[in-house]
Amino acid sequence: MCIDSSAVAAHLAVGDHLGECHVGGKFNNQGNGNGVYLATTGAIKVYPNPTENLFNVEIPALYKDAQVMISDLNGKIIERRAIYDNNGQPLQFSLSNVARGIYVVKVFAGETTYVEKIIAR
Repeated sequence: MCIDSSAVAAHLAVGDHLGECHVGGKFNNQGNGNGVYLATTGAIKVYPNPTENLFNVEIPALYKDAQVMISDLNGKIIERRAIYDNNGQPLQFSLSNVARGIYVVKVFAGETTYVEKIIAR
């Protein structure tokens, strides 16, 4: 859902997450540039962040086929995994074989591309 920037604090207080406005597979700032995409039911989630080693990617069951790609900030792919009908169960990934730093998690699901940075401590 896209909301006005004045309502962000109230949504964060109940556990919603921030991202770009997303409408029909395309990003959209809803005209005034103040829109914020809030992850709600059916949202892709990456947690915990930051992580010591293991983290989860949760892809809702409505996405039957998806692909998760983890890369460093230079674009070097660390891991790529195709997902088929995971029934919404979290998938676990490890950053134990990489240096501490920031990595990019991309999830390609249907027309949705979800991107989040994750910090490996």
